[in-house]
Amino acid sequence: MKNLAFLSLFIMCLISCKSSKTAVTPEQFQATNSLVAEKQFEFIADWAFPLNTNSLNQIANSGLLGIGNSSGRVNLIGNPNFIRFKNDSISGYLPFFGERQISSFNSTDTGISFSGIPVDYEEVVNQENNSIKIRFNIAERTEAYQVFMTIFGNRSARISINSSQRNAIRYDGTIKEMDQE
Repeated sequence: MKNLAFLSLFIMCLISCKSSKTAVTPEQFQATNSLVAEKQFEFIADWAFPLNTNSLNQIANSGLLGIGNSSGRVNLIGNPNFIRFKNDSISGYLPFFGERQISSFNSTDTGISFSGIPVDYEEVVNQENNSIKIRFNIAERTEAYQVFMTIFGNRSARISINSSQRNAIRYDGTIKEMDQE
């Protein structure tokens, strides 16, 4: 009886250790791939991951970033942000946390903002790991951005942005169909 109880407890432990993550089905990935291919979607960021620098650490230590945020991870839920893909043009506004290396006089744009037709647009679909990689360059006035985007089959996405005037930053969020205007 003791062995039976031990065996059942052992089996329950093994079952409870099973991964709860479900794999993306081929149908889910196909739906995501179709959405991206139509170029009528938008990315909404939930988290920003700025490059961790000494000055950003000082801001975090002073308590200016808010509860639950750190110098390396900032919650964006509730903050307006987007990157919209509409046919051949892309527009976006993302809040920026980090150091700006070059600034113009009387600058009012503190976030990353751009709109226009991207240069060197490249889209690669990877069937093995159910992801889509998008890379493009885009400029707004005096600043140029290099954008790397990875979209996963469950519509979660990760964007890394390199700027000609700022430190690099990464955003995590989701993509969705654009609202009808």
